[in-house]
Amino acid sequence: MLQAAGRSADVEPSGHAVRMDALHLIRAAAEFADALERDAQNASAAQFSRTQSEVRTRQRELQSREAEIERYVEETEQQRNELLNAARVEARELLTAANRDATTELREAEAKGARLIEQSRHQATELTNAARAEVEQTLEWARAQANAVIARAQQGAEQLLAAAGLGPKTLTKVSGAILDAAQAAADAARAGAAPPQPEPPAPAAE
Repeated sequence: MLQAAGRSADVEPSGHAVRMDALHLIRAAAEFADALERDAQNASAAQFSRTQSEVRTRQRELQSREAEIERYVEETEQQRNELLNAARVEARELLTAANRDATTELREAEAKGARLIEQSRHQATELTNAARAEVEQTLEWARAQANAVIARAQQGAEQLLAAAGLGPKTLTKVSGAILDAAQAAADAARAGAAPPQPEPPAPAAE
């Protein structure tokens, strides 16, 4: 009332009015402080709610990221196991194929070796037979040559002995001795030994 009256007239404020103004000021300050506190509490609550929401969002993102990482690890482990199993299967197949090829090559080599051995034996038999035939032919030829030489020697000896005037008995005896010596020499030559020296025939008295 005094404030309203003071607008129209110059009135000195009393002590009561001053106290009232002070109370109004204090009340206004308290209300302002309450409003500030409420605003601060509301702001703090809103900030806390936003922080909690962000934390929950980050936790959900972290959980999603962890789940994604776990799925990636599981997929990677599964792929690694699949690759490892495929590599093991391929290695077993390669080992089986290598053993099969090695067995086949070994059998082929054994068969080839057996064929070569059989061929070598056949060739050796043929060479041995050919050598034997050649040796026999050589021996036959040598025997024929020796018989011809002995026959010529016998004829010569008989002619010489007949010219020497020996009798028929002595001629036969000397001729036989010469033939025996020639035969022994031929046998010794075939055997590789030195031929024995023929003894000179003793002159028989006619």
